[in-house]
Amino acid sequence: MGAAKMTASELANLLEVDSWYKLVTREEIATMLRQQQAEIEELKAHPVKELTDEEIEQVMLEAGYGEVHKFVNPFDFARAILRKAQEK
Repeated sequence: MGAAKMTASELANLLEVDSWYKLVTREEIATMLRQQQAEIEELKAHPVKELTDEEIEQVMLEAGYGEVHKFVNPFDFARAILRKAQEK
């Protein structure tokens, strides 16, 4: 079981065992921690895409819903919102 394939929680559990050094090397631990740090940094680099109320209203108008909000299919509306956010 290489440490590079482990989650941080699994590694923490393993390190609580007295004989952890028989199961994983320090190099494997270091590799796993570096990989997880890189993933964290990558996630931080992606900005959260938000839509203004005006943009949401525009999506509804473009989808043909106009002012009749009670007839909106929530799944179609959610897909339209996600597409609009992807454009930003």
